[in-house]
Amino acid sequence: MKILTLSSVFPNQALPFYGLFVYERMKHVAKKSDVFVVSPIPWSPFDSFIRFFKKKFRPARKGIETRDQLEMMYIRFLCLPGIFKFLDGYLYYRSILNPVGKLIKKNGIDIIDAHFAYPDGFAAMLLAKKSGLPFSVTLRGTEVPYSTSFYRRWQMRWVFKKADKIICVSQSLSEIASELGAEPAKLKIIPNGINTDIFYPRNRSKARTRLGIQGDTKIILSVGGLVKRKGFHRVIPHLKKMKMDFKDILFIIVGGESVEGNYSGELRALVNELGLEDVVRFEGLQPPEKLPYYYAAADIFVLATANEGWPNVIVESLACGTPVVATDVGGVKEIITHDDLGYTVPFDDPEALYAKMKKALGQSWDHEKISSYACRRSWNNVADEVLTMFKEILREK
Repeated sequence: MKILTLSSVFPNQALPFYGLFVYERMKHVAKKSDVFVVSPIPWSPFDSFIRFFKKKFRPARKGIETRDQLEMMYIRFLCLPGIFKFLDGYLYYRSILNPVGKLIKKNGIDIIDAHFAYPDGFAAMLLAKKSGLPFSVTLRGTEVPYSTSFYRRWQMRWVFKKADKIICVSQSLSEIASELGAEPAKLKIIPNGINTDIFYPRNRSKARTRLGIQGDTKIILSVGGLVKRKGFHRVIPHLKKMKMDFKDILFIIVGGESVEGNYSGELRALVNELGLEDVVRFEGLQPPEKLPYYYAAADIFVLATANEGWPNVIVESLACGTPVVATDVGGVKEIITHDDLGYTVPFDDPEALYAKMKKALGQSWDHEKISSYACRRSWNNVADEVLTMFKEILREK
């Protein structure tokens, strides 16, 4: 089977950790089938000017890169910053049509595999019609806010109508697809996997020493892009009270600027305003290989996010044996299924968030049990399920 993967969210030299969850799935699929990755990157004639004010704005460049024997083609597509977003899907399609059309003919592609309903799924739909190939689309979380946009909602309904299959990384995304008219027979829930070669329990004392943390400090950890959606600002105000509940408390934030934005200035201002400079550590962006030491060092992992599809950081924390407190959005409750793993709280309920963080910090946890639960689902399992579904599509065609 020869698969063409379309995803504008994919690692590249400029953004090596961008879309690792897409990369991991396709890397494992590529071990069992032929995969051709095309990752369109947004571009406009105004980007160079904007970079005078935002240095890291759209850093990715077109070209071909290879990573773990997986070859990726990066093609620019016209995407005007902040305006005419309803055109993104069509402009994406028009930009890739010629080079990808040649790729399809040259390599005898069997199926198109798009990630995210918009703009990738929309472009895949048009490309599938042009080439006569079947296509599937994977929903990963952006569909939640897009479903409130008139134009994107209409465009996603069209994609769901034309797609041969729709992969949803969580039940909550499957429900959104259903609300937008997706046929139940098309829907398949395939959650993300976990890289158990990297994420597994480590000695807490050694992990803390490695990170320069001494003593019995209670550590709260959050990992993610420094954007408002991730909710770091919902955790910080509770730290003053936490200092009264526990002798030593430390909130470690791992993450940096992302394509979604940069909220670090506001976060640092909040920390300074509350006088919490000695309580909050900004660690910046860290490679996946270093993250397990942060998870191992932490007493709890907290994600006070406003929107998620299937938050991989929660699974990573659990795989490392660290319990989680997170807001009940997207697929979070599908991961934290019982209180032996941690707690979910209603979104934007500060009292509930504080209460569960305090409770989680004060209780004992079975770290081995937590890790065993999270490590059950590997990326190999995910690849097998995806390939089984692709084979079904081709049989039906």
